[in-house]
Amino acid sequence: MRAVYYFGKLTVLAICAGFTIAVVSLAFAAEPRDNARAKAEADRKMADFQRKMDEAKRNQKAIQERLHQPSLPDAPPFDPTGAPTPEECLRAFIVAARQAQSMDEIIDYVPHVQQKAIRYRQSTYDPKLAAAASERLRAQHPEGSASSLSHVQKSPSEFFLKWYKDVAESIIDIKSVKIDGNKAKLVVLIHRNAVVNGEQYSYSDADVEMVGEGTYWKLLKYKPDIVVYKQAP
Repeated sequence: MRAVYYFGKLTVLAICAGFTIAVVSLAFAAEPRDNARAKAEADRKMADFQRKMDEAKRNQKAIQERLHQPSLPDAPPFDPTGAPTPEECLRAFIVAARQAQSMDEIIDYVPHVQQKAIRYRQSTYDPKLAAAASERLRAQHPEGSASSLSHVQKSPSEFFLKWYKDVAESIIDIKSVKIDGNKAKLVVLIHRNAVVNGEQYSYSDADVEMVGEGTYWKLLKYKPDIVVYKQAP
């Protein structure tokens, strides 16, 4: 019985040993395939990372090239002797802005420093980033209307064109003008759409500042007054 017992035990050990050898052999056989898959995944991730880095470098280079483009020359000194009056220049702006279909059509009616700012912002505008920003804003404020969120996607040129067109549409008449060197301050009558205690107030005044550049007065500032009227004063 003892001989049988030990023989059986040795037999079991031999079988187990054979199983262990077989498992080890299979493990060694599978290892090269696992290594190949891991290497392929690592190569894929590295290629994806490199692609994103190259894209970021291209975008950065494009921005730098835009920033280093020749800038506009400085605004010419003002020559009042050859300039129309501030009223004439403002009326010309109103007509042009009401008809304009692009910012380029009225860019010369605004001061040199604002032209540079508008062109710079337009040169760095990325519609994909603007669309992503709009989607983030929509997710944060789902109750917002489409019109209230649309301004986020507008290009700088579209935004400023609308602003200047709104200014031009609002002005009804010029009430007064004061000139001090190359600065002019005007008070204009404008349309307003205000409701106070349930009553409609349709008129107000606005302060307009213009600056002389070269031989022309250009629109610098526009600020509606807080006082509103039911009827035009």
